[in-house]
Amino acid sequence: MASGPPPTQNGSMPVDADASAALSPVGTLPLAERRIAALESSIAGFAGFAPGGPLDRAVRVDSFEAFAAAFSDPSAPQAGPFVAGGRLAHAVRGFFRNGGRACWVARVAAAPGSSPVSAFLGPAAGLTLLGALDEPTVIAAPDAYG
Repeated sequence: MASGPPPTQNGSMPVDADASAALSPVGTLPLAERRIAALESSIAGFAGFAPGGPLDRAVRVDSFEAFAAAFSDPSAPQAGPFVAGGRLAHAVRGFFRNGGRACWVARVAAAPGSSPVSAFLGPAAGLTLLGALDEPTVIAAPDAYG
């Protein structure tokens, strides 16, 4: 026959108070109030055609409006950052509309349909500028085709 304390009136076995406190599902854990800091892991890089903006460096933008301000043609601001036949502005707009929070953009010096993919890969070209950055986790070249 098993030895140990006798059952209580309701038939359950008595539990040591210290053991009960340690096994209790309700309580406060010392680390429960600490929060995990969010780590930005979805920063994209884009290389493509835009009517304005720097050609010698990538620019970090936090909204489509910031992208439009940096890459629109100053002489035709009403047209925004869109280029006929270009896909860069559409890709960046889609990135932000789908929850993107920040991206890097490198403007490529060419016109849609007139430059080979190699225009994106030169020493100071869009993909090379983005490749030198640590932050982007994905890089796209929506205008590199053909």
